[in-house]
Amino acid sequence: MATVKCRFCKKEIDKDTAYSVELGRYYCNEEHKQLQENKIKYKAPKVNKDGEPNDRRMLTDYIQEQFVNEGWDKHDINWTLMMAQIKNIQKDNPNLNYNWIRYCLWYLIEIKHQNLFNNEFNGSILNLVPFTYNEAYAYYKESKNIKKELENYTEDTERKVIFRTKAEKRKSWEEL
Repeated sequence: MATVKCRFCKKEIDKDTAYSVELGRYYCNEEHKQLQENKIKYKAPKVNKDGEPNDRRMLTDYIQEQFVNEGWDKHDINWTLMMAQIKNIQKDNPNLNYNWIRYCLWYLIEIKHQNLFNNEFNGSILNLVPFTYNEAYAYYKESKNIKKELENYTEDTERKVIFRTKAEKRKSWEEL
């Protein structure tokens, strides 16, 4: 009995019972065929035409990475919900572009150690982004100022040797 792989879920299935579209294209069922077509239909490029990174793609890649790290299958992510929430966040807060949404998520996960996948998760990790923007922005500014100060810092590289006698050492211990 011959087996083939579903192009969507990569599961081994019997060739006779597989849903076949064309020669060499097999799926478990009609739903997997439709999901694969939707996946192929639109995939944002990693870089724009001008060579700059695509901010939207970077955000969706970061979100997908968080789901996968949490044990989710990347095909189970509700992208319709995610993109609708991103659109609503941007409509309500014009200063929250794709990069700032990604930064706010990073701030929540890496700095605040927030578990965005707990029981109150409700299928979206974007719920807290609008509420943490000001805090994340303040952290960003502070980090930028510290980085600037470190760049301007010059260390005194001259070695200084201080000689002390045994009596001075004893005296300093007695003062303690």
